[in-house]
Amino acid sequence: FEDMERVSSIAVPRCILDEIEVGDIKSIQLHGFADASKYAFGANVYIKVTTSNACSSHLLTSKTRVAPLSGETIPRLELMAALTLANLMTVVYEALVHTAKVDGVYNWTDSQIVWWWINGESKQFKQFVQNRVQKIRSLWKKEHWRYCPSELNPADIASRGAKSSIIASSELWWKGAPFLKKEEFDWP
Repeated sequence: FEDMERVSSIAVPRCILDEIEVGDIKSIQLHGFADASKYAFGANVYIKVTTSNACSSHLLTSKTRVAPLSGETIPRLELMAALTLANLMTVVYEALVHTAKVDGVYNWTDSQIVWWWINGESKQFKQFVQNRVQKIRSLWKKEHWRYCPSELNPADIASRGAKSSIIASSELWWKGAPFLKKEEFDWP
């Protein structure tokens, strides 16, 4: 109950770009992260804004689902998380593309199996995997998908569960993976 009281004290800014002059923006990228555990799966989407003298990233949205009781395997849950991310990223992109120039979209998974499924030949997969891979690819090309280690994946927090006190103070949750502040050649 005490943790529920802390939730109401978490402040989420409505305006991400209020301190930045619009003319000073050099690039805007969207980065999404997907993850799953035996308890839940979900996705986070971040906006990365680069100006002439700074680079920042902020959480835009997150979606989490409780894992089915049917006892799906972790790779299948990770694939469901990737599909959740593909859908969520599509909604965010379509909302922003008419008001801001989005220079890049990157979807990250910490599952090498899912990354290989998305980049593989879908006809060789079983029906469950094939259907989800086809849907993911219909939304985002395989070039939009990347692999990142679990310890750098902010969606890991949502899939494993965390107390509100942890989320409120988590730089990883609110700002995304630390590598987002770096140039692309320094990404995993």
